[in-house]
Amino acid sequence: MMLTVLGSSGSVPGPGNPSSGCLVEYDGYRLLLELGTGAFGELLRHRRPEEIDAVVLSHLHSAPSSNASSTPAAVG
Repeated sequence: MMLTVLGSSGSVPGPGNPSSGCLVEYDGYRLLLELGTGAFGELLRHRRPEEIDAVVLSHLHSAPSSNASSTPAAVG
């Protein structure tokens, strides 16, 4: 299993550190946990959006879900 931390800042991203987001990879399956502000850009450094199998958002407000709406469009 591989865990990639895409960001760990709170609601507001810090310099060089997007808001919360993690990519979990196991046996060819890729799970994206949260997708805070700036985390989508960091995800693109590691994987293409179409390579993600599932996305889990623990709650819906602007910080963890702001980039989630971009993911389907990027997969398109």
